[in-house]
Amino acid sequence: MKMMTAVPMRRTWPFILPVLALAACRGDAGRPDLETPLVAAAHLDRKGDTSATAEPNVAACCQPPSAADLRARIVTAARKVVIPDVTVVDQDGKELRFFSDLVEGKVVAINFVFTSCKAACPLLGAGFAKFQETLGDRLGREVSLVSVSVDPLVDRPERLKQWAARFGARPGWSFVTAAEGHKADLDALLKALQVYTPEKTDHAQSVLVVDGDSLEGRTSRKLASPDELETMVGDALKIRNGRNYFTDATLVDQDGHRYRFYSDLLKGKVVVIHPFFTECKVSCPVIFGSLVKLQDRLGDRLGTDVVFLSLTVDPSTDKLDELARYAKRCGARPGWHFLTGTREDLARVERKLGQYVENREAHTSIMIVGNESTGLWMKHSDPADADGLYKKVEEAVADEGDAKVTRR
Repeated sequence: MKMMTAVPMRRTWPFILPVLALAACRGDAGRPDLETPLVAAAHLDRKGDTSATAEPNVAACCQPPSAADLRARIVTAARKVVIPDVTVVDQDGKELRFFSDLVEGKVVAINFVFTSCKAACPLLGAGFAKFQETLGDRLGREVSLVSVSVDPLVDRPERLKQWAARFGARPGWSFVTAAEGHKADLDALLKALQVYTPEKTDHAQSVLVVDGDSLEGRTSRKLASPDELETMVGDALKIRNGRNYFTDATLVDQDGHRYRFYSDLLKGKVVVIHPFFTECKVSCPVIFGSLVKLQDRLGDRLGTDVVFLSLTVDPSTDKLDELARYAKRCGARPGWHFLTGTREDLARVERKLGQYVENREAHTSIMIVGNESTGLWMKHSDPADADGLYKKVEEAVADEGDAKVTRR
């Protein structure tokens, strides 16, 4: 098998998956070596001194974090975010629905401010101002910024517009607060986002980054630097692009557990993937022999460090009971999934992996070894080479995503 061109990789940005050549169940001999790299990637100080109007009740509040706070700043683990579709008003006086108009279908970074704040809020504004320059023309197209004022009595649209101008906000950065008579909506929104406090001076200094499709969000601790914002948004875009490419088709394993293909089985994992069908008598037993040896060598690392995904190409025959019997014959332990689904869902997944075939007998005997987090994807063409398979798996586990990667 010829070598592909080395490609620079970064952990939180591009990933590249070769579309693998199809080969017959009886072997790969005589088949052309077709490799089409598919790139599915997201490529992800202004200063203002005065507001245009006098500051009412100037706040000596929201003290910025100490040096110790800044050194300790971390990002929380991902969580599901509930975002109510409440009514808000933006800096142009336009009423919007918060989820439908500002979040849905986008990657959004959200901070919480009020314009009379003299400490943390200007830093939050400056951080977004610098980050919008990093985003360039991706602002408003791939990523949106939203600043939510927690002081709707003072921060009416004209004040929000002045605040936006202070930081040179461009289209794609929205400033919103409660619409007239909708203070309860703003409170409900802040409570749902887990940032509500009864006093505006205690408002959150964190930034929430949300994928508006999956509603998966991450929250920074204290003030997020532009570099941290880039990392958080880059992670969200990478996950979004991975889900959009690989799909979240629903598959079911031998135990009847249902999984979303990308979100549950691929994201953040090192995987070994291959097609099979239970009635195959030629290449499939050889593949499974190597996987059984690999399972033994991995020990209790199977299911933690590495996951096996065995995808049937014959869902009409390979029902759950048949998959369970086959898994038992292989001595499969937790972390080894024998997967089926509707013919349409399996076809969606297998096409993305370059493993779709109309006739089950024509399925490939190539196994895919990958580290989704770092973007390292390799193919293993010799199903009998258990030692070579083990070496590729260890390479994928050890990969850190920073070096140039050669795909074989």
